[in-house]
Amino acid sequence: KQNILLYVGRIDKRKNIPLLIKSLVVLKNKIEDFILLVIGDGDKFLIKQMREQLGKEYIRFEGSIIDTNILYKYYLISDLFVFPGDVGLGPLTAISFRALPVIIESNTHNPEIEYLNSDNSIILPKGSSYHNYANTIYEYLSDKNKIIKMKSNSWNSIKHLTLNNMVRNFISSINKLT
Repeated sequence: KQNILLYVGRIDKRKNIPLLIKSLVVLKNKIEDFILLVIGDGDKFLIKQMREQLGKEYIRFEGSIIDTNILYKYYLISDLFVFPGDVGLGPLTAISFRALPVIIESNTHNPEIEYLNSDNSIILPKGSSYHNYANTIYEYLSDKNKIIKMKSNSWNSIKHLTLNNMVRNFISSINKLT
């Protein structure tokens, strides 16, 4: 079975795409049977770099997909959700579709980082190099049981994040202020 890595999001430097490219070039020397599925659009220069440095057999661009009836299938078939840049809703969305994010801790993440932890994500320390990122991906792809175990437990870590709970907490906060 081919190993499937998934990236969903805007393709720009803020998402640390250069580090992702370098990591996957290193990964090619460790494991040959992987493909990066890229869903999103953005910086044409970075897209060109991805194609040139990885090679067409390692990457497939799907463009922007906003239809969740199509998008969820990509999450379900992925082994890992690679997202080394600033965290927003991307990794949280991945978890909700049982995908396992691989992120790097940073001071510039958006508030959604609060929902990611060692129960639902692979979180590398601040300043991790592309070698660290590649080695971590390789470690998990080499032991699919780690991936399966984390995916099976991840929903429990976010299932409380419902619209009803958000509204309830909002009302509770307003009541405390009045």
